[in-house]
Amino acid sequence: MIEFFIDKVNGTDLIINDNGKFSTLEECHPLVDTIYKSVKDNYTEAFEALHQLYGGSAFFKFLIVRRFLKCNFARHDEKPDIDEKGFFEIEFVNCPMRGECKHENIICNARVNRVLSTRETEIVKLICKGLTDHEIAEQLFISVNTAKNHRRNILHKTGCSNTAALVAYATERKL
Repeated sequence: MIEFFIDKVNGTDLIINDNGKFSTLEECHPLVDTIYKSVKDNYTEAFEALHQLYGGSAFFKFLIVRRFLKCNFARHDEKPDIDEKGFFEIEFVNCPMRGECKHENIICNARVNRVLSTRETEIVKLICKGLTDHEIAEQLFISVNTAKNHRRNILHKTGCSNTAALVAYATERKL
């Protein structure tokens, strides 16, 4: 379980609770690159706004990650902010700028990018043909882990909970 929250003592530090191990988010924290990639891949609209704000900075990855986390996970509520599949569970954060911030419902209350990439669409078609992750990996010359990651991301983007639901989703949309 990973939870992010603002330190109530000074009100600025972002604290990470990783299964009872507490740390402060800093530029060199190992989660920065992982979260940056997740925001870039899954929250396109938020990422673009954050990149406009911080893209020119030497520490742009850290600044983007810190702002995204503060705007979406500031409560200390003991609920995981990253689920067992590695996806964010966005929280509603009571921000003093609510109603005034031009990035409201873009950076904060961020929406998942639901558009499948060309590669993801290709993989959906192979899944619908009944191919396993190993067979998909072999056919597309990718690793099995990459095929599994694509499947996981596709399920997340489509909101499907399993392969059968994904096949129904794809059939309905004539993928």
